Amino acid sequence: MRMKKEAGMKSVKHGIRRGRVIAALLASAVFFSGIAGAHSDVFAEPGKKSQEVVVDLNSGAARGGGFISIDETFVTADGKTLELIATGLKPENADLFLQSVKDNYGVIEAGDTLKIVDDAFCDAEKWDTTMEVDDYENDSDQCWAATASNMLWISGWTDYLDPTAPVFGSEDELFKRYNISFSDNGADVDRGIDWAFMGEFIMLRAASAAGMLDRDTNSAMKSSFVSTLVQSHYDMAEGAEQLECLTRLGPVGKGKGPGQSVFHLSIGSFYEGSFIFGGHAVTACGIIKDPAATDVRDMYKAIIIIDSDNDSVASEKEREDAEAGTASRADQKAARPNSYTVFPLGILIDTDGTVGWEVVGYGDETEDPDYPTTTGIAAINELPYPSAELINENTETEGSCNILKHPDFTLDFMFMTTSEVGFIDPFFVPADEVNIKEFKSGDPIRMNYFVTNRSLKDVESYPDDKRLSLSWSVTKASDNIETASGKHISELPITSGVVGGSYKADILAVNEKDGVIEAWPSGTYKLHAELNSDRAVMESYFKNNLPKELTFVVTPAKALIEKGEQETNSISIKVSDTSDTGITGYKLRYRVKGTDE
Repeated sequence: MRMKKEAGMKSVKHGIRRGRVIAALLASAVFFSGIAGAHSDVFAEPGKKSQEVVVDLNSGAARGGGFISIDETFVTADGKTLELIATGLKPENADLFLQSVKDNYGVIEAGDTLKIVDDAFCDAEKWDTTMEVDDYENDSDQCWAATASNMLWISGWTDYLDPTAPVFGSEDELFKRYNISFSDNGADVDRGIDWAFMGEFIMLRAASAAGMLDRDTNSAMKSSFVSTLVQSHYDMAEGAEQLECLTRLGPVGKGKGPGQSVFHLSIGSFYEGSFIFGGHAVTACGIIKDPAATDVRDMYKAIIIIDSDNDSVASEKEREDAEAGTASRADQKAARPNSYTVFPLGILIDTDGTVGWEVVGYGDETEDPDYPTTTGIAAINELPYPSAELINENTETEGSCNILKHPDFTLDFMFMTTSEVGFIDPFFVPADEVNIKEFKSGDPIRMNYFVTNRSLKDVESYPDDKRLSLSWSVTKASDNIETASGKHISELPITSGVVGGSYKADILAVNEKDGVIEAWPSGTYKLHAELNSDRAVMESYFKNNLPKELTFVVTPAKALIEKGEQETNSISIKVSDTSDTGITGYKLRYRVKGTDE
């Protein structure tokens, strides 16, 4: 193994060009509201510039698939036993990888980073002058596509595609398919993975997100597999313990073998010391933990990342070769070797005491002094390794699997409201901020919901007997007896890539009967709703029509409380027209899942 030490880390761009930082942050997800807590004592002192130690394994392992995972322990110089869980390794480099981490763990304890290089690693390249594109840097914002490529390649999903799908020889070839199919904008990794399998790609913020360059082509590579159902999302704002999911990077048992899952990390930055925003996608390929720790804040010591941005900038010679037409893939691979980087983990604490994770040293240098440099993990997305059982459980059997011919409706979210007025663009006002969880008895209890058409088939109209419906029911939690139910016909059109349900006609009062608002008894109620349950409309996928549930509380009416009267079931209030006051006064925090660029 060859080792060298380099001073300073490269600038963190997060896929956001200078001059559009604020716009990109506003389109991303808020992680913490608060200030950073102190680093753990094990890490470098504040203000210290990180060093980067580079180790070249030079294992001789062949490029290509056939990756293994490890779950091994090692002993540090001070006698502490730590556990290394990692994936994306080969039988020829797994032991070398473990040894390099063990030998250089002092680097990590000091708050520096350890970059481990081997040609057999998976590390999709984002800069390729051999592509037939006009702009050699057309992939600057496609870290989401590079991350999806790494995940699909390491896990071996490319061996389970349809017979008509392309055959890929590397993660770079997989990324190239993304690169030539999408505009140079950010996107969510889970949506990118759905595109690979199902051909579907719909982003919730169309104005700033990547778009398909040819929307008339069904690019599904395993069309019957509903990948939406097998992916899991973890919001790190819910606490540091969410990081536990990364222990599934390793094999089912101890030792070497196939992993259980692959993971995408959304890397975020503190902005002016107050918030963390998600904005950059990387692939998690390992975690180092203390198995003896009882406090989660002491449990996870370092994280191992594949960052396709860390060597994406072309050298001047490469640019000259590109202009001259002499650039070769071999030259480019030599200029930016495949690497896995070990970053120390520190602690971040918001004003409410929620604990999160800092990726220490990830961005401690920047060209712009006003650009945020403290980085943390904002969210994690999980994709399991393939298996016959997983595929069988999530195979579409009723729908056409043809997104060009039929729509694919999903009930993205719903919320309770007293308003009759819908949103023009619901994703800029988070549902959890407008969702009313408590009503007075006698208030109109209304539901608003939003449907997304994820296919490429626009829906303008249907015959009366083939209408999209939402079946719903309300039960009281105390006895699980149905209080009300109905079947609501959704408004059309719901065009490709557009969210429907923000029309006034799509807002319904669940406690309305024959034009009268009923005053329900106080208690806790559960609303259950399901889209197109009668299969009246043919879809490309029915399996992802997952039901939604909401819980709300009804309390005694104010007049009854003042008089000290008992509630009855006989109170009813005639529905009257209300002014279109809209929904105002809500702070726009853009609390939707962050776009990764």
